[in-house]
Amino acid sequence: MITDIQLEKLLQDITSNYISITLGLDEVKGYSVDEEVMDNKVKNFENNLSIKKGEKYIKIISGESTWGFINVSHPEFFEGDIFEAYDDESPLLNIARGNVTKSYSLLNYVSPMSFKQMRGG
Repeated sequence: MITDIQLEKLLQDITSNYISITLGLDEVKGYSVDEEVMDNKVKNFENNLSIKKGEKYIKIISGESTWGFINVSHPEFFEGDIFEAYDDESPLLNIARGNVTKSYSLLNYVSPMSFKQMRGG
């Protein structure tokens, strides 16, 4: 069973990953990082992360985009498996990216939908 604590940890890890990627993009572009601006970006990102529980999947939403899905009852995968978003309504079921009940790494992981949002598309 997927617990609220596991989901909360995933949201915290998604936020940490967002911070790493955002700082990295700013550094690559040669921008200096203003702490207040960064704090506001992070708070805005955190405030726009949400979870929508369904019968088959738990949907992780970032703003107006879908970050990914967590398997609840798809019989071909383990409960807790993390999937990229194929689109806003369905997961990409080619391979699990980790499992919230075991271990996972979000290092440099940005779902295609989230990357589109970060680019402003």
